[in-house]
Amino acid sequence: MKKTVLLVEDDECLRSSLRLILENAEHVVESASDGKVALRILQYKKFDVIILDDNLPFIQGSELLGLIRIHNPTVKIIVMSGLFNAEGIKKIREQGADVIIEKPFEFSILLENIQ
Repeated sequence: MKKTVLLVEDDECLRSSLRLILENAEHVVESASDGKVALRILQYKKFDVIILDDNLPFIQGSELLGLIRIHNPTVKIIVMSGLFNAEGIKKIREQGADVIIEKPFEFSILLENIQ
């Protein structure tokens, strides 16, 4: 089923790869390179799923997650990171992440969690 997806990832190469994979799976994708850009996009657009890197410039992913939840309590949020520890996972869960994926990951796992 086609979903509208906001992809927030600062690594340009990974962002481009993920966007291509998501579009090939017939999802409609908008992308942002940091939390500030993501918040601007979210002011005028609604999404079915938000894929969020935890380690972002300007606004950390966990902080951005909390801000998103205030205005979008039902959107599915997938947080991905290569720097998880027990404290970080706990904070992300408390902020309302639906799914946490540790980098590196198989793209099929991400696609499964979007559905």
